Amino acid sequence: MAIDRATRWVYIAIKPNKSAASARAFLKALAKACPIKITKLLTENEPQAKFQRSYNGKEFTDRLFGARGREPSGEHEFDQLCQALGIEHRLTKRRAPQTNGMVERFNGRISDILKTHHFHSGEDLRATLHRYVALYNHQLPQAALGGKTPLQAMKEWFKSNPELFHRRPYDRPGCDTASIPEPGTLGLLTLGALAAARVRRRRTWSRMKRFTTFFGLLALSLCAAADGRPTPVDLRPIEDRFVELEVGAERLHIQSPAQWQAFWRRFSSTAPADIDFRRHDVLVVLMGTQGSGGYSIHIQAVDAVAGGTRVKLLSCRPPWGSTQLAVVTSPYDAQRVPKLATPIEWRTVKGRTGRPPC
Repeated sequence: MAIDRATRWVYIAIKPNKSAASARAFLKALAKACPIKITKLLTENEPQAKFQRSYNGKEFTDRLFGARGREPSGEHEFDQLCQALGIEHRLTKRRAPQTNGMVERFNGRISDILKTHHFHSGEDLRATLHRYVALYNHQLPQAALGGKTPLQAMKEWFKSNPELFHRRPYDRPGCDTASIPEPGTLGLLTLGALAAARVRRRRTWSRMKRFTTFFGLLALSLCAAADGRPTPVDLRPIEDRFVELEVGAERLHIQSPAQWQAFWRRFSSTAPADIDFRRHDVLVVLMGTQGSGGYSIHIQAVDAVAGGTRVKLLSCRPPWGSTQLAVVTSPYDAQRVPKLATPIEWRTVKGRTGRPPC
């Protein structure tokens, strides 16, 4: 898979093997599919070592490490295709998978799909992944893009920097916003049909008003019920920095705007997420840097107990011998809770990913 750093636009292709020929075919297809002129390409270059899960970059480069170490010769067929397309081919730093963190995070999304779906055939798998990528590119807003989808961000780049593109990017059509024509414009309707249409419209509008009133009351009741429960706080704008700074395990009870800003500024100079600390506190748990996928931590419950408040955490790790993505992760959870005036007791329940209680 490939991802554009500026717009988060993603392209995937399923290949039968990890060979230089497959990598070359992928790059050819990518160059045709991507509206942006590709000028730089970053690929993995990790060697395989005994007892170590890592990437084998032989499909991308002929660079060697260790006693036989040498720099890329430029004669590898993938490098030759990059030269023919005018692309500068770069390699990630050795033993630093976070250098290509965007790819690793999207691989985590793909891994979640593979764990939660049953596929009837290879074609079913291929169609499901391509549907998800289309949804990701065209429909899913990204916090890092200011709430825009990758295609919306790409179109904005095209407006301001058209020289960076070799063709205009096109988004999928959105919802139909055309208004219903007035009765006077329906020239083909007879007077009887027009009268029937007006009756149907009045009945439909009456039903819609009743439904809207019911739905509004239901939404208000749900919001009132949810106000007293923990609700997630979006830390996606700063989650990349957890890995880059190799943050350790932490448990934080943030009670004021000053504490919230101090926490946020450890990782970013941007404005923090808006929290009303007159009514709420924020609980943040950081699991610390982990060497593979399969780790997670969750705030399961916040309960009032004698003399204080108990926060129940669920910490999960991959089962022994399981196969996980070779990616550096830093699991976390952050929840907004009603104002807590009593001391907090943190209690952790441990489990294995894919097994109860995880």
